[in-house]
Amino acid sequence: MPRPKFYRNHGPCQLRVEQIGPHLWHGAVYEARPFLVTVRDEATGDVIKSELHQFDSWERFTCLDEACAKRCAIATVDNRLADRRVDPPASPSHWSDDSTQPDENWKAELERLHFPGYFERDGVERFENL
Repeated sequence: MPRPKFYRNHGPCQLRVEQIGPHLWHGAVYEARPFLVTVRDEATGDVIKSELHQFDSWERFTCLDEACAKRCAIATVDNRLADRRVDPPASPSHWSDDSTQPDENWKAELERLHFPGYFERDGVERFENL
């Protein structure tokens, strides 16, 4: 039986919610934040080289049910945007049900985004191989 997995874009962030145990859900909010690194000549101050880099930012949490995990993911993004004084998206996208996607593909996508791993929750059973 496939594991429930959901994906959504909300503003500049990717939201991911998935069931990782019989009564345990994991939520994660990913944002790629670009930043510019500039190297200047010490004597003249002229720019020698500028490179655009990316900082991968993850916020992770656990919940005991799907609805809670989805609400927490959206609240996390809205709080991030409020801290930057950016309005949340006017019409957010809907959750995409990625449950039919094989776990290997889901895992490969998380690895590509430098996912730091799942949180544990003491006393709550977790599926193997995650």
